[in-house]
Amino acid sequence: MGVEVDEFRTYSELIEESSTLAFPGLVLAETVWQAVGSSSAFRPFSPRYVWKLYEGEVYKPLMASPDLKSKLNELLAVG
Repeated sequence: MGVEVDEFRTYSELIEESSTLAFPGLVLAETVWQAVGSSSAFRPFSPRYVWKLYEGEVYKPLMASPDLKSKLNELLAVG
């Protein structure tokens, strides 16, 4: 079993950013979840823990390629 961590937040950072907890896959202890406002975006994860669902990566080819992104911006600007 492995664990992947893209971003790390301390307790005080979670409290400060409680209105913008936009980390998909974020797992919180229920006590921390309650301290940051008990957002309904979280679901039960395991006993005493909740999480914000992780729905996987979304591939956006037009944003992944600088050339395609530039072409898209040109098309959008032509209107």
